[in-house]
Amino acid sequence: MRTMKYIFWIFFLCAFQMAAQDQILPISDVEVIKAFEAKLKEAKMLNVAPEIKDPKPDNTVYSYLLDIEPLKLNYPDPKIRPLAYSENEESHIHYNWIKLGFGTLKRPSAQLGHFNFLEDKYRWSVFADYHDGIFKDSLFSRNINLKANGEYYINEDLELRTDVFYNNQYRSTFPFSDAQIISDQVYSSTGLALGLHSHKRFKDIFEFGLDLEFLNNAMDRDPYEVFPNIEPNFKEVRFAMPLYVYAHLSESTLLSARYKVEYFKISDTNAFFSNQVMAKIHSQLNDFHIDAGVHLAVASEESKLFPILSLQYRPQESAVSIFIKSSMDVQINGLAHLYSRNHFLQSPVTDDDERLYTDCSVDGGVSYSTSKLNASISGGYHFYKNISDFVFVGRYFDSRFTNGTGVGLIGSFEYALNANLLVKFEGEKIFYSLDNPFGLPDVDLTASLIFKEGTKYRIVPKVNYRNAAEILLLAPTNSDFDTNALFDVSVYADYYITDHMGLYLEANNLLNQRYTRWVGQPDFGTNVYGGIKVKF
Repeated sequence: MRTMKYIFWIFFLCAFQMAAQDQILPISDVEVIKAFEAKLKEAKMLNVAPEIKDPKPDNTVYSYLLDIEPLKLNYPDPKIRPLAYSENEESHIHYNWIKLGFGTLKRPSAQLGHFNFLEDKYRWSVFADYHDGIFKDSLFSRNINLKANGEYYINEDLELRTDVFYNNQYRSTFPFSDAQIISDQVYSSTGLALGLHSHKRFKDIFEFGLDLEFLNNAMDRDPYEVFPNIEPNFKEVRFAMPLYVYAHLSESTLLSARYKVEYFKISDTNAFFSNQVMAKIHSQLNDFHIDAGVHLAVASEESKLFPILSLQYRPQESAVSIFIKSSMDVQINGLAHLYSRNHFLQSPVTDDDERLYTDCSVDGGVSYSTSKLNASISGGYHFYKNISDFVFVGRYFDSRFTNGTGVGLIGSFEYALNANLLVKFEGEKIFYSLDNPFGLPDVDLTASLIFKEGTKYRIVPKVNYRNAAEILLLAPTNSDFDTNALFDVSVYADYYITDHMGLYLEANNLLNQRYTRWVGQPDFGTNVYGGIKVKF
């Protein structure tokens, strides 16, 4: 009988041990980036009872020896999320901000915006800006600017992008000879862009993007029909379709190609088509970054082909970077481009062979960057085709175009004296050599100091200098007119009372200089305005 009891207890203990070996042991409360649930592949009974040795009287040391055999674990593919969020947690960021001001010039000034972001779902924002300006009690300006853009993730592979904007600028103007005759001018621009882009690489190699862009610009130089003998209205319609393709040939080699076709028409003139193709290959070899390719621009009456070459030497452990490159900038000499250069434009209509503006350049330079100092200097040789300037015709300005070359020098310097004070210098000088010489501003210098304490406050005094330019007066004198140089001293400051509300103050042209870039259209004198900023 006693023998049977021993056999029964031995059988019971063996069965209990076999049941423990089949049990799954979960591992939890592990703070890691990769979320996973570890499952035991094999397991044995663990002896978790420590063996405590007798302590020595003169040195009390406890040694806990755990008899643990390493366990084999199965790891499923991890799902990586930013900031180690749990699987059921989503990142949702949204906020609003408002900026209101009033002053001697801008009365009133208002800006407001909203930003909304949901991880892996969408991102969108809206922005609105409105301000009035008063000059000499009789001249008036108004600016309305509305923008909205967004990204919607259709699935893990594709995203939809959209961008909508509207801008309206109303200003009073007066002629050079008689400041009592005042006219008004309205410029508006409406744009819409819609695109489909890859959200990740297709077959781990390809990325693509396709956009459709629409732009409608209008300028009315006499909305109240004060001057019946001038052509007041111009409308510009543009359609464009850019296509992008990227191929990641290896970890250090990228092939990119871009094609853009554009339809362009101003009022009753003939339609104008342009095509651009840019293809290049980028590769990294140790400390060298290399780009090689071509950029082709073709219009109805002209074409331009220019190589894309870039060589940059950037050692990983060095603060110095050296580069040399060639590139081409292409613009259409239409209403949008010419108005951005001169708001008092007479007519945006150009000949077919003058519509394509190109700036082909070969540049080289060196930069130096540390935790406190950032400095760079570069120079380049430019080949201009259809570069524009303007001649005065009595009330407004006519555009004219020429070809030529130029040598440009650009420098920047930024140094942090301490954690709260930063000094910055920026400068540009261009030496023009044009077939039809005329005066263009060719010196632009800016110096500023930035006093700040985190995000609590910021004070930025700034000085900007731009040299004088020459304007040809076709009417009434048919002679050259030298505009005066710009020497502008301004100060901007803001202070946050709380994390969500702050005050700001801006003062411009503190020396009250009567700067005149365009004949008969002097710039504003000293003006000060300020207000509040709220974020919620």
